[in-house]
Amino acid sequence: MKGLLIKDLLLLKNQKRIAVLMILVSLFLLFSQDNNGFIISYCTFIAAMLTLNTISYDEFHHGNQFLFTLPFLRKSYAREKYLLCIGSSLVIWCISTAVCAAVTVFRTASAFRLTDFLLSNGFSLILLMLFLSVLLPLLLKFGNEKARVFLVLFMGIGLGFCVAAESILSQAGAAAEDPLFEILRFLQVHTGAAAALVLALMIVCCFLSYLISAKIIEKKEF
Repeated sequence: MKGLLIKDLLLLKNQKRIAVLMILVSLFLLFSQDNNGFIISYCTFIAAMLTLNTISYDEFHHGNQFLFTLPFLRKSYAREKYLLCIGSSLVIWCISTAVCAAVTVFRTASAFRLTDFLLSNGFSLILLMLFLSVLLPLLLKFGNEKARVFLVLFMGIGLGFCVAAESILSQAGAAAEDPLFEILRFLQVHTGAAAALVLALMIVCCFLSYLISAKIIEKKEF
């Protein structure tokens, strides 16, 4: 797996212009507007997209036909992709969060609370992890072109789910005795428990996604 990771890091090195452009855009947004959530989400999403492109590079000119003749386990390929995509996203999220937090402290030191800042901006990381847990198996199964179609369908389903959830939450909020409203109020008060629950669900989703991807890559023919 070490050799696969080095290969992908060398591929990412060729995209340094995009990385520099991302940094410049992020710095411009950071000092031109006060929207830390968007900046952190933007940096993390771009980092994830760059690492996902390594799957497309492996497919270029039937590269996988040669790659999988090398002496490594197929599930190591899936494990390396998850390590690269999730690891790089976490690193970029931590760096961008630290920079935005430092700038926020410099601007309004008295109004800054680290816990609230992390909780509010951690939502983008959770969404990205869920996004990766769905997209990675699709990319490994169908390739880059077909996976885009499934991605559009997934985004449409996600949008419909958000609209339905908003309707349900509004109805629950109208009736204080509604069980769903009670659960939401409990999670709002106990933010630590809510964050731990969401983090556990995110880890489970990523692990299940890896198991699916490992099965896909082991059975796939090139």
